[in-house]
Amino acid sequence: MNRKRLLTVRFSEEDYARIVEKAQLAGRPLSVLVRDALGRVKTWTAQDRDSFRERTLTLARIGTALGDMARTLRQNPGSAPVLLPEIEEFQEILKEMEDLTFLKSKFALGIFEGQDFLIRL
Repeated sequence: MNRKRLLTVRFSEEDYARIVEKAQLAGRPLSVLVRDALGRVKTWTAQDRDSFRERTLTLARIGTALGDMARTLRQNPGSAPVLLPEIEEFQEILKEMEDLTFLKSKFALGIFEGQDFLIRL
């Protein structure tokens, strides 16, 4: 590949020394190490940030609501029949957001198994 473009980047002496050391330890030229590193970096678009922010806010709202429900259940266990439909609604919302890594964990998916959910709250 014919590389004609040059990118100039400024580093502190300490940062430069760390990068050079990593290249030496890897047995690779500095330019190859930097190109490889840049190839692994995910650049977030404005849409990515907005989507992540909205999901984070939604999860925070769900967490707050679930905390309120848990407090209500502890204070009044008889309210379980009223709260179960609300909890099932949260389960559906979380299923829609299933592509979030931590929601795929065994614990996160397992806690929404009917009454078991109430016990773990």
